[in-house]
Amino acid sequence: IGTIAHNAIETYINDWIVTDIRPASILTYVPEGVDPRVIAACRCAENALTKREVIPIASELLVGRETLSAGTLDLLVMDKKGKLELWDFKTSNNIDDFYAIQTVTYNRFLSYMTKAKLNCKTVLIIKLDKFSDKPKIYNVLGFGRAFRAFEALCDIYDYMNDGEAKMIEDKIVIKI
Repeated sequence: IGTIAHNAIETYINDWIVTDIRPASILTYVPEGVDPRVIAACRCAENALTKREVIPIASELLVGRETLSAGTLDLLVMDKKGKLELWDFKTSNNIDDFYAIQTVTYNRFLSYMTKAKLNCKTVLIIKLDKFSDKPKIYNVLGFGRAFRAFEALCDIYDYMNDGEAKMIEDKIVIKI
């Protein structure tokens, strides 16, 4: 459900970016005969874009830093005041705090890749409901702390996967 909805949303947004004209309805991008939850998720995305009155700038943008990791940023938009926002769509049943780490890291990677020319002050997680057309929009807070948490997770991963022994059995030899 999430993948089909995500693909339809991406095509809708990319058409909007290419033509510079907002498509009349996201439903024309939804394949026929899909689960109704796909339709609901797509309508949520369309409603979030309408509600916030934004213009899409880039969709499905690969961001990363060679020494850390990489990921795909869902959407960059420009708000009414000309400010960039980073959006991440979620079709999960629950919104997890880890998503804050993920999206802030995407923002940091974007800034790194553009030599700090692009840096979003607003990072949003858009929960796409699968049973209604009402998205829930979450503002991510604490960018610095979230990115430090990501770096700590990278350190843990590197430590656990470096191929080196982490302990050795203590053997005491007793002579009789």
